[in-house]
Amino acid sequence: MPDEIELSPGMAQAAREALTGLANLQSGKSDLCFMCKQSVQRREQRGRCVYLYPCGCYYQGQLPRKGKTK
Repeated sequence: MPDEIELSPGMAQAAREALTGLANLQSGKSDLCFMCKQSVQRREQRGRCVYLYPCGCYYQGQLPRKGKTK
């Protein structure tokens, strides 16, 4: 398996936008789903996944614990 994967310019741009959108959603800078661009009104942790509502999209990750500070 190669160490690097070549992406077309369009795919590379889409990957950058998705990663930026996910980072913005997780940090609270945005309330838009990084996949479908709908407004996220609620998030729910289920096992290793975080589900976004009302769109139903999900990603593998952790919601911040309430009451915890870094």
